[in-house]
Amino acid sequence: MDDRISSDPTFWAEIAALRLPNEPTIKVIVDHLYEDLRRMAHRIMASDGGRTLQPTALLHDAYRRLQAAAEPIRFQNSEHVMRLFARTMRRILIDEAKKRRTMRRSGTSVPPTWIVFRDDSQLELELIVDIDLALKELGRKGERGKRQADVLELVLFSNATQQDVARELGISLRQVERDWSDGRFWLAKQLH
Repeated sequence: MDDRISSDPTFWAEIAALRLPNEPTIKVIVDHLYEDLRRMAHRIMASDGGRTLQPTALLHDAYRRLQAAAEPIRFQNSEHVMRLFARTMRRILIDEAKKRRTMRRSGTSVPPTWIVFRDDSQLELELIVDIDLALKELGRKGERGKRQADVLELVLFSNATQQDVARELGISLRQVERDWSDGRFWLAKQLH
């Protein structure tokens, strides 16, 4: 991220104070963080052919959805913006996966689309629906489960490093490492 922007408290104080509709606020922020957001979308949507969503289209779709939000969004810092975009992109991917499942069930041939994560592991797009359901279930398992779900979401879907996650969630790096390890183990059990 642009350290000048991400660490400039004046920039974020001005953004937080804006009481404008989402469109102008998001435009200013995206102009500053576009390359980071584009890289995140590209990483999320790296594919093995047959993909229906291009990374730039995914980013622009997330931008449009956030612009259209009914309530003004209070942007706090660059990590908060990245997390909002990651969650929005995740919702878009889930919607796409559900659409593909419906097409496949109706007999339509649908080539697989793969998501490549930070650690270069790959996952078929349609499994993202199962991951979403599992993360929601984990998030309902008390404070620890919610924190593990947050860690998994940030690492898997926003291309965040564990240091970024610790800063965003206000917890120690060691706690993030434990939650990442325990959460991945739990998620793997749920998906198999």
